[in-house]
Amino acid sequence: MGNVIPFRDVFASFFFVSVGMLPDLRFLGDEPGTIFLLAAGIMLIKSLAAAAAFLFVGLPIRVAALAGLCLGQIGEFSFILAEAGRTYGLLSEAIIQEFLAYSVITMMATPFLFRIAHPVADAAARLPLPRRLKRGSVPSPGTAQLHEKDHLIIVGFGVYGQNIAWAAREAKIPYAALDMNADWVHEHRQKGEPVHYGDATHEAILRHVAGPPARIAELETVLRRPSGDDAEAAPKKG
Repeated sequence: MGNVIPFRDVFASFFFVSVGMLPDLRFLGDEPGTIFLLAAGIMLIKSLAAAAAFLFVGLPIRVAALAGLCLGQIGEFSFILAEAGRTYGLLSEAIIQEFLAYSVITMMATPFLFRIAHPVADAAARLPLPRRLKRGSVPSPGTAQLHEKDHLIIVGFGVYGQNIAWAAREAKIPYAALDMNADWVHEHRQKGEPVHYGDATHEAILRHVAGPPARIAELETVLRRPSGDDAEAAPKKG
């Protein structure tokens, strides 16, 4: 896998460079205000639709807001549909150029949306909304606090998290894990693993799982890349 990842990055670069070369700049210069306004409208509608879907399946509003902002751009599969439409004569060249303009603008805006995603999601979580929207209705295992002392907190239950859990079992160290993937949590709960659904960047959730002071908070994976601040805050929260 490590040998494949560099090729993935190279081909992804080729894709975005090629997409950026497709739009006709003369078309962009004709009505830039209208084009940017419509592109913003597309991103708003897509973001709201994605957030609504996450809320519908029972995820908390913070997760829904993050997902909505990260999924607001026009996706790659749309290019396949657009090309099929042009091949069968369903879309004219003018419509294709409009589509390309909107696609490029939304893709260019995506990194900036990623940057503001967490502040916006935190603000959404602080809104005076019903408890169900704030916490979600996805079954959150382990509603009661853990009662072990000096236990290990594993943030993220991917491959590395499971390896850490295995080592903790072998060493007779009690542990609990946090993960943001509801299906993943449910699957491992069925196997008897003390995995909890939640975002470890929230102090209340970390305190809930930590219970009595935990010995170590092992940062494996979270929704965003763990930063030095997360690592520094973990012992304080535990």
